[in-house]
Amino acid sequence: MMVALHNRELTRKLGVMNLAKFNRGNLVGSYVSKEQPSVIDDPTM
Repeated sequence: MMVALHNRELTRKLGVMNLAKFNRGNLVGSYVSKEQPSVIDDPTM
């Protein structure tokens, strides 16, 4: 299933909820990109 959202605030809230359930234990020590940081690199994004 694919869903598209056009509401910026709803997209942000959904992303926060998704990250709350994301298991970062598997990613300890991982690094994605210096040029294009992601929430894996910086969870405060």
